[in-house]
Amino acid sequence: MKSKNSIVGKAKKIYHSVRNLIYGLPWEGFDLAGEKYPDWGWCLTKLAEYKNKEILDIGCSYSPVSMVTIGFGNRVWGIDTTPVNYSHPDFNFINSDFLEYDFGAKKFDCVVICSVVEHIGLAGRYGQKEISSGDLLAMQKVQSLLKENARLIITIPVGQDFVYKPFHRIYGTRTLPVLFSGYKILQEDYWVKQGENWKQCTWQEAQKIDRKGLSYGLGQYVLCVDNIYSSSLI
Repeated sequence: MKSKNSIVGKAKKIYHSVRNLIYGLPWEGFDLAGEKYPDWGWCLTKLAEYKNKEILDIGCSYSPVSMVTIGFGNRVWGIDTTPVNYSHPDFNFINSDFLEYDFGAKKFDCVVICSVVEHIGLAGRYGQKEISSGDLLAMQKVQSLLKENARLIITIPVGQDFVYKPFHRIYGTRTLPVLFSGYKILQEDYWVKQGENWKQCTWQEAQKIDRKGLSYGLGQYVLCVDNIYSSSLI
């Protein structure tokens, strides 16, 4: 006779599978719980170096990055297709698609893209339209928004190259150099999930992950504009 715990465990698995299907997620679910904390913490550690600067936060609505960066003493522009529910004298929110918005001659001391670029151009989530190279177009547009010697702080999924529509892209040895074309990597860190915990690792460990989009490693970078791709990835 099956134990009570075994029956309860199977019932929970069925419940979560049905719930995932109702919300348009893979029935198996993603093994990514807690991924935002390493990314948010890493971005904010880098942004703590800025004061009295103008920062652009792309995809800001579900993130604490904008408000904490204001607390560091900066002026922040945030852009997202989803409205935010707060305001601040040093926060300029733009309710728009990043690729469609015209910034004019505006340039920034730093641009932040925290776990966002992998979604740009994948229709079905976050108000995105289908644009096969939306992520590449976004990276090209960012170059035009950076002041001289400015930095791009970006976090992305890394592992085996994969596009899991409509959820995200995963960048590996083939697609990452293309994504970062025109940039130079100044700093980089990587994380993988082991059991219930996220732990720092090497690029070599992170890029081995191959779960067909259900899990991935985290890649965290500080970039500057450059014509030569330079990193430990090659």
